[in-house]
Amino acid sequence: MNQTCTVIAICNAKGGTAKSTSSINLGAGLGKLGFRVALIDNDPQKANMTMALGQTGSNLRYTMATLLSTALDCPEELPDYIAKTILHVENMDLLPANKKLTGICTRLSVEQTAPSFDLDGIRPEFALRTIIDTIRDQYDYIIIDCGPKLDMLMTNAMVGADQVIIPVQAHYLAMEGLTDILETVKVIQQRYNPNLTIGGILLTMYQSQTNLCRTVSAQIADQYGREIRLFASPIVASIKVAENPVFGGSLFQLFPNHPATKGYADMAQEVAYG
Repeated sequence: MNQTCTVIAICNAKGGTAKSTSSINLGAGLGKLGFRVALIDNDPQKANMTMALGQTGSNLRYTMATLLSTALDCPEELPDYIAKTILHVENMDLLPANKKLTGICTRLSVEQTAPSFDLDGIRPEFALRTIIDTIRDQYDYIIIDCGPKLDMLMTNAMVGADQVIIPVQAHYLAMEGLTDILETVKVIQQRYNPNLTIGGILLTMYQSQTNLCRTVSAQIADQYGREIRLFASPIVASIKVAENPVFGGSLFQLFPNHPATKGYADMAQEVAYG
C-alpha cells in the first residue's frame, strides 16, 4: 500500500456548492503538477463528475456500482473489475458512476442495519475503503466526489478518506451545510476512522465586489479559521464554471486562463505543498 497517497473526500451536506467541479479541477490541477490522480464518482443522484468529463454513464457496463457490489460480495475479484472500470480522462483516471449507484446506496443502508449481517464479511461502511486500498499504491491522490446527502455513500467516502475538503458557496446559507458536515466528520472519526482530518474549506461562487461574499468569508474565517484551513484563493463566480459540465472537460483543458482555473491551480498548490 502506498502510504504517501492522500485520499480526499469533497463533501458538503448542501447541494449547489460546486463539489463535482471542485473535485475535477483539484484533480486536474494536481495532475498538472505531475501527480498521479484518480477520481471517484460517488454521487448517486446525477453522476455529475462522470458527465462533466464527457462520459455517458448509461452506456457504461462497469461503474462504481459494480465495484461496490464486488467489494461486498467478492473482494478478491476487485483488481480485475477495477481494471475494466477505470477510464482515462485528461491526465487522470476516473472510476465513473451512473444511476445504478442509488441502488447500491440502498443496499449499503440495509446491510448496515440487518441483524443477520455476516460479521466475517466486509462491513458496508468499509466497501469503498476496500476499493481504495486496492488501488492506493498506484496514485499520489485519490479524490472522491460526494452527493449532498448524509447517506451511506458519504459515510463510505469519509471512512475511506484521509481528509475532507468542504466547498462552501459564498452565500447567506453557507453555514447550513458546513455545520452538518463538520458534525458528520466527528461521528466518523469516533466510530470508524480516527485519522480523518479536515483538509480545508473552499469558498466557491465568490464575487469579491459584493458585501455578502466578503461577509460570509469573514464569518467563516472568524468561526473556523483558527482550526481549519480556509483556502487562500476563492473560486470566482462565472457562467463558464457553471457551464463547465456541459463541455466535457476540466477548466484547465477548456479555459486555462480563466480566473476560476487559477483559483483551482492555487488550491492544488496548497493541497500538495501546504
